[in-house]
Amino acid sequence: RLASRRAVEDARRGEAGRQAEAHNQERLTYFLHLPRTAGRTLYNCALKPAEPPSGRCPPSYAGLRVNGSDWWEEGGRACSLLSSHDDWSVLDLGLVPPSARIITQIRDPVDRVISSYEFSAEVALRAALYALERAKRGEPTEKPRNQRGLVETRDVWPWSELVPWMRDDILRRLQREAAEPEPHEGEMWLALSGPGGGRYYGNTRTNRTQWEAPPGARVKEPLDPYNNSLIMPLHEWARHPVVHELVHNGEALQLLGVTNYSRGGEEAAVVRSCVNPAAALARGAEGFEDVDGASTSAVQEAVKRIAEDRLRSLDFVGLKEKLEASIPLLLTTQLGRDQGVNGPAYGGGRTRDWDAFSYSDEEEEGDGEG
Repeated sequence: RLASRRAVEDARRGEAGRQAEAHNQERLTYFLHLPRTAGRTLYNCALKPAEPPSGRCPPSYAGLRVNGSDWWEEGGRACSLLSSHDDWSVLDLGLVPPSARIITQIRDPVDRVISSYEFSAEVALRAALYALERAKRGEPTEKPRNQRGLVETRDVWPWSELVPWMRDDILRRLQREAAEPEPHEGEMWLALSGPGGGRYYGNTRTNRTQWEAPPGARVKEPLDPYNNSLIMPLHEWARHPVVHELVHNGEALQLLGVTNYSRGGEEAAVVRSCVNPAAALARGAEGFEDVDGASTSAVQEAVKRIAEDRLRSLDFVGLKEKLEASIPLLLTTQLGRDQGVNGPAYGGGRTRDWDAFSYSDEEEEGDGEG
């Protein structure tokens, strides 16, 4: 049922786009931004400079700020370039018009999962350290909102869910670490790697380094960024139900409009439960009964085929692994820039012009994600 309905919707959308082109009507360009696919680079280097500021839709990374009836105003366009982390449900519900030109960018799923871990761990660690420092001074641990009106990572799905969860886990780990008694014997020296892989030792108290650790010193080995006691290890993180819900199969689920950020209601939750029974059971999905492995694999394969069909129906699909080729191709085939990267640009290269897109993380204003 899902496959047949998606096929009908894609055919209708394709026909609406062809009719708009046939009547020389300007079409909204919607960038369906899949997190951690270098989407920020594609947007800032190609999509945004190709559109005058007056044609850019309101920033919508913390929620869609326009709807289908807003795209057209009497006498002309309301805006013609929209970008958000929403899933396909915004098209299903008509919040994005069927004639819109749909652009996205994808990435190797394994690399995308690892990148999601790295980004959420980095932001969560800064948030945890900030909270600890403020708590020591008896001050509120929640960072104030930025004063420039930028959207912050804490408001942007899926980081709005991943980052607080990881921050709280890091705080528990740091508190456990602090509660463990320090051995008194021997001074602490850090084992460090030098140029060419050579090994040397450093003492943070004296700010000294030397090639050999002093006799009796306690040597602390370097932390493995993917497996240490201060942050949830990657192998543990990747198996957690929260990550299954928010990250795994995320590109496919976003293209189908069935993420947990979806406006699709019960159907979205049912599809996610079928694709990932473990996450469904862990979150206590009502009325859901686990299925055997063979059934789950069949559902996953069906969802994969539907997502692949949808990708083929889009106006443009970029590849993160071939970003340098994707950007000129996007400019020449979709944005009417026959000169490619040498074509006209609006506000290209002005750092402050990025503010309409960028959102800051919880610790550094202006940081964004790919």
